[in-house]
Amino acid sequence: MKQYWPNKNIFFDRQGFIIIYASPVDRSTGIIGDFAMTIYLGINKNIQKHLKNCYETTRAIFESAKLGMRLCQLNTLTHKILESKSLINNIISSSDLTGTNTGHTIPFSYESRTIQEQAVFKKNDCKEIALLISKKRKFVNAVDQTKIQKNMAFTIEPRLYSANFSQLPAVLFHTIALFHENGKKELLTDFEDIFKLTGMDYMLES
Repeated sequence: MKQYWPNKNIFFDRQGFIIIYASPVDRSTGIIGDFAMTIYLGINKNIQKHLKNCYETTRAIFESAKLGMRLCQLNTLTHKILESKSLINNIISSSDLTGTNTGHTIPFSYESRTIQEQAVFKKNDCKEIALLISKKRKFVNAVDQTKIQKNMAFTIEPRLYSANFSQLPAVLFHTIALFHENGKKELLTDFEDIFKLTGMDYMLES
């Protein structure tokens, strides 16, 4: 809605954290963007290290994803990676029957819309479209047997806490993994320019 668009009179206080999130919907295809990231403008080295660890963990999860792998298998691998990084996922999902997950498919990225689904989009009712997209998702959880396939896109979005230091903040780097028709995979983030803009250059260091 237009009232939630960027406003010239609203600024981010240059102290502390902000988690920014956006999930635009392409009107012609119904494909969602679904991105989020954590920004920290402070100088606490422990917090910076924590953010970097969380971002590297997100990338490690992406690297572990393979064509033909079931979403539940990716979920198992994800939790092994989190354990190795001393991190905990703390997402509660009301739309996932298992109650928690580490991501979900992007509807219509790998499957065409049915006649009934096309009719919903033609009605141009935002609430109906949102409900359709929500119910169409398959979740990266403990039970979903859906296989990763060509042209599929899915989110990688664990909300991460330190397993050892409770005073460190929750961190979210909500990205999209895309498997192209040729089988090549790509992690969609576009975070680099924002890291540079906000002085988070440490996130770019290998």
